[in-house]
This record gives sequence, C-alpha cells and structure tokens, in this order.
Amino acid sequence: MDGQQFAQALNSAQQAAQHSGVQVNTFIGALQAKSVASAAPPIALPQRRIPPALLRGRTETLRLAEKQLVRTREAEAQAASTVVLHGIGGVGKTTLALELAHRAAARGTRVWWLNGSSTTLLTAALHALAFAAGAADTEFDHAHPADVLWNNLNSYGGPWLVVLDNVDDPDVLSVDGGTLTEGTGWLRPTGQQQGSVLVTSRDGRRNRWPSWTTMLPVESLTPDDGAQVLLDLAPEGGTHGDARALAAALGGVPLALELAGRYLASAATDPFPPPDAITSFPDYQAFFEQRVTALPLDEAPPPGDRDRRVLSTTWEISLDLLTDQGHEFARPLLRLLACSAATPLPYRPFLDLRILGRHELFAGVSHGRLGGSLRALAGLGLISFEAVDGVEGEWGRAITLHPLVRAVTRGNLKRSGMFENCRDLFLDLLEAVSTDLDPEDTRDWPRWELLAEHALAALSSAAEAPTPDRGRVARALRPALGAAWYQYMAGRYERSTGDLSTIYAAVSSVFGPEDLATLRVRNRLARSMRERGHSAAAEKELRAALETARRVLGDEHPETLNIRVNLARTIRERGDSATAQTEFADISRVARRVLGDNHPDTLAATYNLARTLRDQQRYAEAEPLYREALTARLPAFPATDLTTLDLRYELAETLRERGAFQVALKEYREVLAVANQVYSAHHPNTLIIRHGLALALLGAGQVAEAENELAAILDIRRSVLGEDHPATRQTERELRKTTRPDTQR
Repeated sequence: MDGQQFAQALNSAQQAAQHSGVQVNTFIGALQAKSVASAAPPIALPQRRIPPALLRGRTETLRLAEKQLVRTREAEAQAASTVVLHGIGGVGKTTLALELAHRAAARGTRVWWLNGSSTTLLTAALHALAFAAGAADTEFDHAHPADVLWNNLNSYGGPWLVVLDNVDDPDVLSVDGGTLTEGTGWLRPTGQQQGSVLVTSRDGRRNRWPSWTTMLPVESLTPDDGAQVLLDLAPEGGTHGDARALAAALGGVPLALELAGRYLASAATDPFPPPDAITSFPDYQAFFEQRVTALPLDEAPPPGDRDRRVLSTTWEISLDLLTDQGHEFARPLLRLLACSAATPLPYRPFLDLRILGRHELFAGVSHGRLGGSLRALAGLGLISFEAVDGVEGEWGRAITLHPLVRAVTRGNLKRSGMFENCRDLFLDLLEAVSTDLDPEDTRDWPRWELLAEHALAALSSAAEAPTPDRGRVARALRPALGAAWYQYMAGRYERSTGDLSTIYAAVSSVFGPEDLATLRVRNRLARSMRERGHSAAAEKELRAALETARRVLGDEHPETLNIRVNLARTIRERGDSATAQTEFADISRVARRVLGDNHPDTLAATYNLARTLRDQQRYAEAEPLYREALTARLPAFPATDLTTLDLRYELAETLRERGAFQVALKEYREVLAVANQVYSAHHPNTLIIRHGLALALLGAGQVAEAENELAAILDIRRSVLGEDHPATRQTERELRKTTRPDTQR
C-alpha cells in the first residue's frame, strides 16, 4: 500500500499489520474467534459415498490405515495417530476417508470432518472445531487459536478423530510463517492416546509432511477390482473380461470408472437409443480410445498427465451422451459452474433464465430443460446437490463440483480460449443475483455468505488475467466489495480485513493507486483495520488515502469527504475529541453545501460531531444534532436499519449523561427491542445498549434492577469477549460500584 504492506493471516487466525517496518501481531480474542467460526461449513461426518460392500480393492489400505488410527494400549508404541492418504485426484481418497470415519464412529469415536479445499473455510472450520472440542471463549484472549484447538483436543474426554479432507497444499496448516514439520501449527502430534487425525491430499512428498505422520498411498485399482466397480454400476454392460479390459484402459482411476459405469447405466435406460449408441463395455472402450488419442490439447490436460487426460475424456464422453439424450445444456452448464469457487453455489437464484437466455451457449433455455440438464449432470456424478444448513427457500439449495472436475474443466476452458466467455457469463449472473442484496441488511447476510467466496474468486480471476480488462474487473468488484462489507457489518472484522486486503490488491494492480475504485476500497480497508483494533495503522492508512484523494479528486469529492469522516472518527476513538470536533464541524459544513443536508455522509459528519461534543460533556449541543440526523434518516430507512439503531443509542446515551433518566430508559428499551431482533442477544452491539440501559437504571434509582442487568451483561461479555476485554472490565467496574460489599460477585 504505497510503501506500507497489509497482510491478513487468516489461515493462522492472526492479524499482521506492517507499517514502516513495524509489525503488530494480535491474538484474535473470543469475539473474533466466534466470528471466524461462524463462517464455517458443518463439521459433522457426511454420509458414505459408497456402501462398504461395494468398496472394491481397498481392503489392505483400510487395514493399514486403521492399524495406525485405532490406538490401543498394545499398539500405542507403534501407532502414528496421524495418517495422510495421498494420491492423484479422483483416486478415491475421500471415499476411503469416509469409510474409515464411519467405522470409527461405529466404535463410539467422536468424528469431526473438515473440508480443506478452501483455505478460508478450512480456517473457519478449525476455529469451529476448537469450540466443538470444548474450548471456552476466554481461552482465545491469551493464546493462538491453534494452541487453543490442541489444548482442548488433547484433553478431550473420549476417543476422537479429525478428518482433514482435500488438503492439497500442506502449508495451509502451518501458521505464523513457520513450517508444518515444526509441529506448532494446525497439525500436531496428538498427545492424547485416544485421538487421531486423518488427512487426504494429492501431495505425497514425504518432506512436505511432518515425521510423525504415516504416509499411505492410495493407488489406482487393479483391472480385476476396476472390473467389479464397472459391473456394480452397469451389470448389463458385458462380461467380466470386457469390464476388465475397460478398467485397464481407464487406468483403474475410480472417478473415471464411476463416470463410465454411470454413463452405461444411463445409456441403458434410453428408450430410443441411436443406432451407434454406446451400451457395452467394449463399445465404451473403443470410443474412449478413439477420443483419448484424437482429443486435441485444447480439450484435455497435457498428454504427460495421463490420469487427468483419462478423466477429462470420460466426462467429455458423458457429456456427449447427455447431449445425445436431449440435455444440450449439460456441457455449457458444467463449463459455467467450473468458473465458481470451491464452495457450494446457490444455483436456483444464481441461474437466472433471463440472463442465460441472452447468451449464445444457452439459446432457447427454459426451466424444464435447465433442470433436466442439472439432474442429468448429477446422475452421472459430475455435480452434486446439497441442502444449505439454516437457509430456507430457493437459496437453501446448492451445487458442488468435484474439485478435480472443476480444476480440469477450467484448464480445458483456458486452453481452448473459452474461459473468458464463460467467466463473463458467470459475472453477469453474479452481478444480477447480488444487485438487490444489501450488506447492511441482516436479512441478506446468509445470502452474502453463500456468494462471498464466489465473488472474491471472480474478482481475483479477472484481475490475474495476463492482460486484465478494466471493465471486467470493475464488474467483478461490485459483488466482491458487497460480500466483504457484509463481513464488516456482521462484526467479522478479521474476515472483512482479509477480504478487503484481497480486493485492494486486485484493484490497485489493475486500476492503480489513484483510481476512485482503489481509493474507495482502501478507505474501507482502513475502516475495517480500525474496528479490528489497529487504530494507529488505520489512521496512517487513512491519512495516506486522504492525501491521494485530495490531490486526485479534490477536497469536495464525496469520497474525499468520506475518507475525512473515517479519519476524524479514528482520531476521536484514539482519544482526541477536540481535534475530531474541529474536523467534523468542517466536514459537516462542506458536506451540507456540496452533498445536501440529508446525504448519508452529511448525516455521518453530523452525528459524529455530536459524539465529540458528548465526549466533552456538551450535551445541550450534542442532543439537537442527534435529533437532526434522526429526523432526516427515519423517513428513508426502516426501524431495523443499523445506522438508525446506532443513532438512537447515541441519543439515549446523551439523555442519560445529561440526567434525563426516564426519557433515556424509554429510548434504551425501544432500541434494545429492535437490537435483539436484528443483532441477537449476544451481539456486542446489543450488550452495549444493555450496558447503557443499566447505567440509566442506576441513575433513576432502580439499583437492584441495574445490578441484575450488569451481572447478566458481565456473564455474557466474559463469554463472548473474554475476561480482559475493555468492555468486560468496564462492566466489572460498574458492578463493583453498585453492589453492596456483602453481595459482591
């Protein structure tokens, strides 16, 4: 950032802000630990993919893995407790891990399943795992989250198994610039006899994994075992010898075998098969061998990578079948979905027929034909449907792709020159589905969560192109910035700072440091840094941004004024109310003239000016400014608007501090009722309002009620924020003032 570098170490759950050679590392604390964990996907054990009776050719691998994972008194000296199943994509590592995990669960072992295909979501899941293993909120205040996790795993009261699936880059499990082999990151030797870890990864290099891990390769199936897989799926496809020959041709790769078997099973149900239909193992083998040798390099990975070439060929053959069966949108759908991130995509709102129908790949599309193609893709194993926990309606259904299907399809698209065409359509759909979502409306937050990874990935992809297109990056910026701002408004400052850092890197590289879009992102990033607790770094960043904005945009540009508002607020929060007051007064004067009395930035300057006056106990001057801002805002925003709630709380505080306790109590209670609805009872903002209510009760002489309220707030703040958080300490001090010596807690 113009000589300053801001690095978000989300994967280590720490924040590092580097400015002029000074680095500040801060443990995230209970509030942010819960915030990070709240973004995690479920960590419960998924269902098996294949019934145990149909799991072919894996007896010895399962035996060796269980020998290491099942730690008995007799075997403890030999058991490694951490096993890495490694092999090529599509070889069945996850299927084996599921079988091992279900066997462990049947023995009474507590199993947690974490998906490592997304670094951000894996980090969130590791935080969620710490809480699931019994971590108390306060433990995060003085320890690294990885330490908290392992302290609780090693003291867990019973046998447990943690599965880390699809960790293809071992470094994502290291922290603070250390190496995984040091044993100080997210993966460590288990110090508890009954605990084990199972990892699946494409990386089988011994030097990339710690010495205490057991490395077990997952090989392709033998021709005989592969033949049995084919016969299980398509029993009418031919003889065992025919199936064996096809399995050998497919290299024994389970994903390729599954795709071929499902293809033949589907073809067998075609009521009017064409004369040249592929319905048997020999037919499929002949066609496969023709395609795999004739397939140009723009449709398959490089020829040296035979396994991926085999897989790409099998699903291209499957797509041929679906096209022949009338599912002409199956192939373009798979290519479109391959532009998504490695997280579930809410397909019902996303696949907008009005937008799809305008694109050459989807001419003539309808709901029926689109749905039929999606079902066909799922039936052949190329995509899967899943329900999204806690999300109802059309947003509650999502699509996932096998990681290898996504990766190879994207590679094929890039080599064929089709990627930008598909990505542009993906961006059109992403813009449309996010346009009406408000990052500051709590009702939209679950939807933003589903889109967040896709929006960030789309922006990064557009910005990292060999010759980035400014228009494409600008289009991708809008949903990405909305998703990051949702994280900020939800109080996830760790996540929002990381996402805004990613966005800043993308836009500054394409637009340059003086572009309006870059300045807007930089402004928000600094604001997120301030809320994250790095006020000094945020102030320095805002001053640099303001200098650029004044020089490029001028003193009266709305973005310049907004940066000034954020800078003045940062100055006030650092304790200099007098300087902040002077600045806000000047901003308010300019904003009224340039933007108008009711512009959000004018109002922001007004109520921030009021706050500086309140800090100086000038209540008679502050109250009219709050009321002025409220009067302007209320007609345009609902009662649940978050800024309106903040304003009403500030007014209540002003009333209490000037001694109007009964009027203040009425305002606090009304604001608290809305806050409980939109924030939840344990949100930090709700607790702030409750604390003000308690102080107003004290002022009104209702001491017993105030004591009860402060005691309840203290319990929650200890749990949510930790013992040493300033807000917790403040509540303790207030409670000590009011509680009689013989009843002190």
